[in-house]
Amino acid sequence: MTLMKIRLPLVLLTFLLMVACSPHPATGVWKATDDNELGIDRLVAGYEGRAEFITRKLDNANWHCFWAAPDKSQLKFDCTPSTNPDQKRSFILSVNDQGLAELQENGAVLATFTRVDENPSPRKK
Repeated sequence: MTLMKIRLPLVLLTFLLMVACSPHPATGVWKATDDNELGIDRLVAGYEGRAEFITRKLDNANWHCFWAAPDKSQLKFDCTPSTNPDQKRSFILSVNDQGLAELQENGAVLATFTRVDENPSPRKK
């Protein structure tokens, strides 16, 4: 009986922690819906607070980002390009009710995306 009294609170605590750790709705792998001025083909917003994308039309840079979630439909990216790590830019990734995402900078839409069924966890090289 004593063992059961100990296990029940541990099981409940474990369940509550698992429920609280669901991924943000904007995380995932996103594919551009069409050509865009920066040449971004895909964007990856990982579960661990990192994101990345490549701007093929803007100095072919790999952008490394950290994200924060101001609300349940947006991620705010703070990014630096591989070509100039001292340069920092901020972007917003917004997801609408239809599941489309927009990457914005200073209110201007840079690209639109649809979610791809891939794991956004970092790939081992």
